[in-house]
Amino acid sequence: MGKKLPANLTVGILLLSLLGCTTYEVAELSITQQAYGQTAARTRESELEIDYLATTVKPTVLNLTHHAYFNLAGAGKGDISGHELTIRGDRFTPVGEDLIPTGELRSVKGMPLDFTTPTAIGARIDEDDEQLRLGGGYDHNWVLNSQDGSPAWAARVYEPTTGRVMEVFTVKPGQTYRHTTTYKFSTQ
Repeated sequence: MGKKLPANLTVGILLLSLLGCTTYEVAELSITQQAYGQTAARTRESELEIDYLATTVKPTVLNLTHHAYFNLAGAGKGDISGHELTIRGDRFTPVGEDLIPTGELRSVKGMPLDFTTPTAIGARIDEDDEQLRLGGGYDHNWVLNSQDGSPAWAARVYEPTTGRVMEVFTVKPGQTYRHTTTYKFSTQ
């Protein structure tokens, strides 16, 4: 099969079962009858890299996404409220009651969505804030600073009890982060 991930990378990947692979094709997607895409995930040393490739035969709206959930303390080691999150974005796209972005770009300064400096994920999630109420927690897109088309640091999560760190790099102008208070995951 491939080489195993190092033992110190036990991160509780719930929706991505790749733990024995160096290269693994996750899926070949038929987005519409006119668009076909492919996602691949690779691990190198203690890295998880996800690449997306899509080819269409005519202009097509395409939104490839990946929904993995990580607990850097380890699987079954509680929730992620104490993980410290930093997002390299000082604006976000507010949502309306339908959870669709309104088109506005709003500053995060002074809001519970301000992760421009390392902040515990659970520190402000219960604050009385319209955007948190609408999203049932954090379910927003942050507008990233200084994107020039080359891979750039977008976000960092640090788990203080283990010292584990996860960083996200992207060439895209936005980073979506979701942490909800409206439902609970179970590993049972």
